[in-house]
Amino acid sequence: QGGLNARTLEQEFNGITLTRRNTQKFDDDDEDEGGAPKTPQGFSKAGNPLVDYVTIPRSARDVVELIPRSLEEAAFSGSFHKVHSLVPDPSPGSLKANFLTGEAIQALPKPLEPAARERNIREKKQTPTFELVRKVNRYKELINSASEDGQELRRQLLSGAVVVIVCAGYSGKRFIYEKAKKLGVRTVIIDGPDSWSQTLVEDGVIEKFVPLDMSNPTAVFEDALKIINDIDKEIGGIDGICTFWEVAVPLVARLTERIGLPGNPSAAVDTARDKYSTRKALEEANLPTPSSSMIFSRADLEKAGKHVGFPAVIKPINGA
Repeated sequence: QGGLNARTLEQEFNGITLTRRNTQKFDDDDEDEGGAPKTPQGFSKAGNPLVDYVTIPRSARDVVELIPRSLEEAAFSGSFHKVHSLVPDPSPGSLKANFLTGEAIQALPKPLEPAARERNIREKKQTPTFELVRKVNRYKELINSASEDGQELRRQLLSGAVVVIVCAGYSGKRFIYEKAKKLGVRTVIIDGPDSWSQTLVEDGVIEKFVPLDMSNPTAVFEDALKIINDIDKEIGGIDGICTFWEVAVPLVARLTERIGLPGNPSAAVDTARDKYSTRKALEEANLPTPSSSMIFSRADLEKAGKHVGFPAVIKPINGA
């Protein structure tokens, strides 16, 4: 790799002072420790029962997450089954406060124009992680290689990075955060005030949990943005924002571009999550796509049938 060796890499890393970086060894990070994760029990700091998503397992590695329809269904007592247990006097509105809904997504601001998005990225103060990435950018081929040296370099770049998770997903995803901890990632989770994920702080898996009340759809974005900015100042620079709850992807995309971090453009995210918009974008790019037609009411059925033909598949524009 252009004369790169262990000594060269050591010299590159020693040339940067990163007091907050985690330089732990990763010799055992792929070992299976066995045993199921602890079941979150008890109450949140808000005084309500811990809540989780309802899950429908299709296979061992394929679980569908759904927003609970009631507090009884949301109260945590297991990872893969619906809950039917008593809920001791939760505060009013706590179910709505804990789960991001379609109403909140519809109330999000419009995507930034490409020029504004790029300007925010250019003006963003670089974190130590991004400074290090730029420092070793000359070894791009090694960073992208499947070799052991490439893997080690990627791990070193990741170690110490601050990643904010907006909406942690169901409790069966705990292993993701445990793996991130082993890789040296400093994880902060933003989720509903009664989310099961707050227990990860006490378990030493994540660095911080910040509650986000999602009961007012029109306020979710600004409230989340304020939390993100506060975290950025407190911790010394956020390196990335992501989510493990598909519904939250448009929110994360907008937060990312607003504070100047690289990520998926929110306009592209909106197109990708809308089946009709996706097909129109493919058509405009002269890429192959099945015939489709949007149905807004019964009056559109005949026109759609003639355009698409039969047999046909009817699907919502987003979701399954």
